[in-house]
Amino acid sequence: MLLLSSIPLHLLFNSLIFQTDQRDSEYQLAIASEGFFTGVPFYVPGASLNPPGWMTTSSGFYGGGGYGLGVILPSNNSSVYHRNVSAMASEALIWDNLTAQECYNDYFSCGGIKGHRNVIAVVDQKDGWIRDEVWNLMANQSEFWDPIVPSNETNSLWWAGPCAMMAEYVKEDGVVCRDTCTSSWGHDGYMDSPTSKKTNNSPWVLSFFNDSRVMWLVNNTKGPDGTYLHQASPNEYTNDITPGASDLTVNYCLAEPIDHFCYVSISNVLLLAVTICVLVKTMMAIIVTVVLARRDQAPLVTMGDAVVSFIERPDRTTVGICTIGQRDIRGHSNQYQATQLAGPRAWAARVSRRYKVVPVSVWFTSYALFALGVGVISYFLNMAMTFLDHHLTGQVLESDTNPFLDSESWSFASAVLVANSPQLLLSFCYLAYNNLFTRLQMAKEWATYSQGYYPLRVTDPKGEQFSTYRLQLPYKYSIPLIACSILLHWLLSNTIYVFVSAGGYFDNDLFTYQRGYDSSLPDGTIVSVGYSTWSLIVMLAVSVTLVTIPIALSFKKLPSGSLIVGSNSMAISAACHVSSVSNVATRGALYSNESIKSNRRSWKWLPSRLEAPPPPYSPLNDAQKARRDSLQYVQGDDQSLLTPHGRPESDHFEMRDLSRHTSRASLLSGRESPMTKEDVYEQIARSKVRWGVVTMPPEFYAEYEQEQSYGHLSFGVEEDEVTPPVDKVKYA
Repeated sequence: MLLLSSIPLHLLFNSLIFQTDQRDSEYQLAIASEGFFTGVPFYVPGASLNPPGWMTTSSGFYGGGGYGLGVILPSNNSSVYHRNVSAMASEALIWDNLTAQECYNDYFSCGGIKGHRNVIAVVDQKDGWIRDEVWNLMANQSEFWDPIVPSNETNSLWWAGPCAMMAEYVKEDGVVCRDTCTSSWGHDGYMDSPTSKKTNNSPWVLSFFNDSRVMWLVNNTKGPDGTYLHQASPNEYTNDITPGASDLTVNYCLAEPIDHFCYVSISNVLLLAVTICVLVKTMMAIIVTVVLARRDQAPLVTMGDAVVSFIERPDRTTVGICTIGQRDIRGHSNQYQATQLAGPRAWAARVSRRYKVVPVSVWFTSYALFALGVGVISYFLNMAMTFLDHHLTGQVLESDTNPFLDSESWSFASAVLVANSPQLLLSFCYLAYNNLFTRLQMAKEWATYSQGYYPLRVTDPKGEQFSTYRLQLPYKYSIPLIACSILLHWLLSNTIYVFVSAGGYFDNDLFTYQRGYDSSLPDGTIVSVGYSTWSLIVMLAVSVTLVTIPIALSFKKLPSGSLIVGSNSMAISAACHVSSVSNVATRGALYSNESIKSNRRSWKWLPSRLEAPPPPYSPLNDAQKARRDSLQYVQGDDQSLLTPHGRPESDHFEMRDLSRHTSRASLLSGRESPMTKEDVYEQIARSKVRWGVVTMPPEFYAEYEQEQSYGHLSFGVEEDEVTPPVDKVKYA
């Protein structure tokens, strides 16, 4: 349930709160002299004699809310068109003054209306233009224009009209902007986004009749035949413009400032789904906590927890196989066959590397996941490059200039599932990646105990034990791993993402013919799924680099005196059968009264009477003699010594109960409180330990009578003088 309830979180949580970009498209453009807003008269449609919707706007071809369509011949000063132009002239002085370069950047970026809406391009014509100085009209044309634009009066307006920026999705180029006033801004063609290469500090020359097709229409005539100028062929109304008259140098712009809104929205449906998943996970966590608390079991979170558990509560099924490793166990079909390896086995000293700690199956499944992830990235990158004709477009982060996935009907829910499904795969890859690091670190941690005396790393430390890392792995690994996870999830969220926008810029037939609307979202809001080719490349490079790191770390060498147990509980258990005659009993300072329960018998644990003679042993060295003197057992009123090889110096041993009311002083004449076998195990687990050759009680050496000499490998304290295993020597 914990796993199943996590899947919807990965798929839905990232899009629970989303951004809605408000991108409008409509604005008014006027090209005029300074006299336009300082009181010099103007006559619409301006000295260009070019009403909106005629030659220099393309609204009629691409929609845009009807701008440029149905405009009545502007002799009627009460028309909406005339009122809009008059409002621009009266309000211009309170608008923002933009340099020519700023104006160029704002409006020629053509990404929808952002910081400014209506704009006046102020050109280097102080007061304005006189019609007869600009045009050489024929008699019939002059007769038509005289009531509208006087022939000999100064006109402070060159051109004015409504414009619209609209997004269009083009297969080869991604999202491009169509400005209905492209030609009015002085660029070729009707529909292409502006392509002028104006550089900083260079004059901005606006060639109003730049299009060769428009110039042909302007300089030819057939005579008027209609009431509405926009309904007639344009070459019927103008003829022979003065050369250079339409080449205008823009000095600066006056732009109407607006607030660019960006909304933060929340999906109620996704919120409900995420809330249910969180409640399920919370309830499961509470249930698991309560159940485990009732069982009164120590947590087995770290390797140290497992070692403590196996030391304090030895597993009988793993006795006598202290040299067995995880590969020996995995090489047998079941645990029973592995236990048949019990008995003395010769130690084979060899140099091992960390990769042997990780089972082959784990390597395979982990890198199969990594290969799947890298393969998915490579596939989409190849598809994107093919789709875009091998051109990189857009930006690294989320942007409306990035390409979009094709779909005829995007709903918000479907877009969320498609955009976030790679997050689920990434989470599985990270779990596998973290698992590899954890296993490699466990190999290093286990090997350190064969090199010296170290406390065990446990969840609930006691004695000399120390607490686990807060993040389970050492900080030098865990912090970079978490940082990589955050980076990859963030990068992936910018590689493929849900795109939501409101306003007219994207809400048009050029963009929405293959996008979608969702009834759960406000009117005029479109939904799509975008992706970044640049982020795909970065994601691929980062992923390929990261998957090589575990391989590099896995070739580090492990000490020859250590055993490869990995995370195999049976192998760990077999290596944790400590000696009951450990010299830890001689510690007075470290042993605390809390480990002696009030209901225990106050007696010393003694080995039972031997039923078979001990195996032969070599003469004791000085260190072993010193240890022999420290291991004393009570036999009546006498004391008998036990050698490190298990041979008693007295033939009779017995275990005698001591009175509960006997004082510690009377028991051992000043020595420490007596310890049971369980106390010895507990004290070893709470001390600094080392893994290697330890001395066992005499009956251990009588277990395998056919063997002449053998030892035992397990954990011991400093007083036990643990030594490394010797090559070709047998241990059981």
